[in-house]
Amino acid sequence: ESVDAENNCIDISSLGKDVKDALKPFDTNGDGRIDIHEIALAGMIHQHLKGAYALLQKAFAGVVIVLLILGVTLASLSYVFAESAQETNDRPLGGWRCRRLQGH
Repeated sequence: ESVDAENNCIDISSLGKDVKDALKPFDTNGDGRIDIHEIALAGMIHQHLKGAYALLQKAFAGVVIVLLILGVTLASLSYVFAESAQETNDRPLGGWRCRRLQGH
């Protein structure tokens, strides 16, 4: 049996390979069993990683929003400059206005 109720531990050597591989990092003393302290540590690590994952999701969403804003801004500026260039090309001399100097 894999559960040792008397010693409050789980013998991971008798579990399936996938479960054993998942629990092996939490066997901190390397005795092949997961005791109550190691389970508590695994729970704390899980909570920490869950919080870090949530923070990472928020950061990723923020980066996506910033990139979208930058993309829209770039597209808008490109449109404005293209329209401005079009108006400049419609004027004589490419938009330059010549003034006559007085006296010449």
